[in-house]
Amino acid sequence: MHFSENIMSILSYTLLTANVEIPELSFSQKTFEKLGDAAFELVKTVIIVLLVWFIGSKVIKFVIKLVKNALARTNMDAGAAGFLTTFINVALKLVLAFMILGYIGVDTSSIIAIVGSAGLTAGLALQGALSNFAGGVLLLIQKPFVVGDFITACGHSGTVKKIDLFYTRMLTYDNNLVVIPNGTLMNTEITNTTYAAFKMIVYKVGVDYSSDVEKVKKALMDSAECDSRAVIDDEHPVNIFISSFDASAITMELRFFVKTDDYWPAKFAISEEVKKRFDKEGIQIPFDQIDVHMKN
Repeated sequence: MHFSENIMSILSYTLLTANVEIPELSFSQKTFEKLGDAAFELVKTVIIVLLVWFIGSKVIKFVIKLVKNALARTNMDAGAAGFLTTFINVALKLVLAFMILGYIGVDTSSIIAIVGSAGLTAGLALQGALSNFAGGVLLLIQKPFVVGDFITACGHSGTVKKIDLFYTRMLTYDNNLVVIPNGTLMNTEITNTTYAAFKMIVYKVGVDYSSDVEKVKKALMDSAECDSRAVIDDEHPVNIFISSFDASAITMELRFFVKTDDYWPAKFAISEEVKKRFDKEGIQIPFDQIDVHMKN
C-alpha cells in the first residue's frame, strides 16, 4: 500500500512541476447536454399528450353520458340510441386524436386527405352495403315498425324478428325466414298491420235478393256480439250495411273492432259464426247463376 501511494505522489508532483494541463471534455459535455435537453422535451411532450388524452377522454365520457340521458328521455329505440352514441363517441375521439397529432407536429391535412380518398374508394366499392347501412339507420331512427310488428313489404308478410344495421329479418305466417336488405326496405311501401292497438275486421257476405235485409243485419250483429274478442263501445261501434248489388246477390258488409293480437283468430271465426246464424234464420247465401229464357 505504501509503495502505490508513493508512486501516485511522484506522478502528481511531476505533472504539477511540468505545468501539464488536463484537457476538458467539451465535446462530450455538449453532446450529453443536447441529449438531456432532447430527453426532457420528449418526456415533457409525452406527459402533455397523456394528460390531454386523459382529460379529453373524461370529457368525452361526460358528453356521452349526457347524450345517453337525453336519448333516454326521448324514448328512442335502443338500437338507434346505441348506434348514435357509438358514432358520437368515435367522432369525438377522432377529433381528440387529431388535436394531439397537431400538437406534436404531425401534418394532419395529409392524413385527412389519405383517409378521405380511402373512404371514397371504399364507398364506391361498397355502395350496396352503405345503402343498406343508411337504410338501417333510418329504420332505427324513424321506426316505421319495431320488433314484433306484423308488416307487409317487398311482397312478403310476416312478423319482424330482428332489425340489423344492414338487414331486417321477418318470419312469415308459415314459419319461413325472410331477410330483406334495409336499403330496399326503405325505398318500398311498408304496411304495418300491428301498429295500432285495435284493428277493424271487414267481413263481406252475399245474401239472396229475396232476403229480409233487417233480418240479415240482426244475424250479422249477433255474430259479432257473441264473439268475446269483439270490442264494442262508443269509439268502436259495429257497422252493418249493404255494400253493393251484384249479379246474383246483395253483398252485406260487417265491420267491427278487435284487439290487434286477436285479429286473425277473430277473422277466421266470424265466417263460421255467420254461416251458423244464417242457417238458423233460413238466410240463403246464393251462388252464381244464370237465367236462360227460350223463345219459340
